Amino acid sequence: QKQVVNINQLCEEYTKLAFHSSSSKYPELECEVEYIFDERIPPMEAVPQELSKAIWNVLSNSFYAIKDRMKKDGSTFSPKVSVETRLEENNVKIIVKDNGSGISEEHKAQVFNPFFTTKPTGEGTGLGLSLSYDIIKAHSGEIRFHSESGKGSEFIIDLSRQDLV
Repeated sequence: QKQVVNINQLCEEYTKLAFHSSSSKYPELECEVEYIFDERIPPMEAVPQELSKAIWNVLSNSFYAIKDRMKKDGSTFSPKVSVETRLEENNVKIIVKDNGSGISEEHKAQVFNPFFTTKPTGEGTGLGLSLSYDIIKAHSGEIRFHSESGKGSEFIIDLSRQDLV
């Protein structure tokens, strides 16, 4: 059921929760988290439990990619995740950017497929980004990404402005 939500608050809360969960799972995880919120974004109607799950899934993958790159690059690496919101003419954007391990060219086409994962057995089910894709579509939005293997990823969630209150 849709409710009126503050996108900036939702993003901040679930970024903190996803980081806490990831750092509990991977105690070696250290990361700068940057928030860049557009304060002009009005409240919008959404299913907060669903939308927060989509955001959580994207962030959990970012923190995993950070952890993965930390393991490879060691002390020369400065891990960072940024969460940005933007109000644009036709929509609200949520942008999650990391400088983690990135996504290889061979895996890019499969990222939103159910049960696709590059994580080792026991580390992931391959459902997170697939569910996020479905949740964002159900919110009349879209999700896409840019990534470079070894350099990081940027996930962009576009939410329809029609749901702004």
